[in-house]
Amino acid sequence: MAAYRSSDRKHRWHEAWLTRAALMACLALTGTAQAAQAEPDCDRSCLIGITDEYLAALSLRDPEEAPVASTVKFTENTHPLKLGEGSAWTNVTGVQDYRIYVADPDAGQIALYTVLDGKERPAIYTLRMKVVNKRITEIESVYVGIGQSGMASLDNLKTAAPVWNEELPQKKQRKREEMIAITDKYFTTLEDNVKDIIPFTDDCLRVENGTMTAGNPQGSGIGAMSCKDNLNQPIWAYITHVQPRRYLVVDVERGLVSGMFMFRHGGEQTSYVDDKGETVPFSEAMLKKQAVIISELFKIEDGRIRRIEAVMTGNLPLDAASGWD
Repeated sequence: MAAYRSSDRKHRWHEAWLTRAALMACLALTGTAQAAQAEPDCDRSCLIGITDEYLAALSLRDPEEAPVASTVKFTENTHPLKLGEGSAWTNVTGVQDYRIYVADPDAGQIALYTVLDGKERPAIYTLRMKVVNKRITEIESVYVGIGQSGMASLDNLKTAAPVWNEELPQKKQRKREEMIAITDKYFTTLEDNVKDIIPFTDDCLRVENGTMTAGNPQGSGIGAMSCKDNLNQPIWAYITHVQPRRYLVVDVERGLVSGMFMFRHGGEQTSYVDDKGETVPFSEAMLKKQAVIISELFKIEDGRIRRIEAVMTGNLPLDAASGWD
């Protein structure tokens, strides 16, 4: 969600991140191509089973029970930690039934969107894990405690919508590279404040931290707008950059793309011009200089985005690294 910026600083930052992103994408595609040549050692059911084993260990607060490699790397909200540390491991008392699995056997990766019960409070929780030889080697997590964030609700996180698990007919599927390119247009729209470059379905719905923020049939204001009209609004100009953009888990059969994205709010633009030509000041929250880590999931059907789910937390330094750069 970004505005027009012409400063040299923005262009230098943008170009630097794009160079790095291009290199990472090249390496990722090379790795994926190599993986595709051989049968994955852990298929979809295997990846989900290992994830459930991890959740069982998490519920017990016993990292020794987790099916991890001895060299496992673990982060929570971008911070590198020892497995067993962090808000999720220290507060969890159980895992609720709300679960969305995104399995990518060719890449050996899986993403999970779920809700945790906790000693102090429930939390929205997402994982991105890499599995090698049936052991978890990478764990990237985002934890949002209910009541700790300005926007977090469990109202829409009771039962995962069937659309997330529906396999698409062959004619509505798209290749991995095309799915990533479609998703990338979403972040380009937010960063550069362009319009009408994203293909959406008419019934597209976006849920962020459990709150319907676009396509809400019972909503009002910007949340009631279609995904297309919502993204076309100039209000997102307070988002200066969305870099890096890391597309990590892709399920072609179900049309799912899950990734981790760093939103950077520079706090330099104090207002925006609305569709009526009126200047509207940004709120204090929008002017705060910070980075926000967002785990975001997209459902792409017949080349169009049908549903979006995001888990996010901010208050990170503006130039914070993702922990996986």
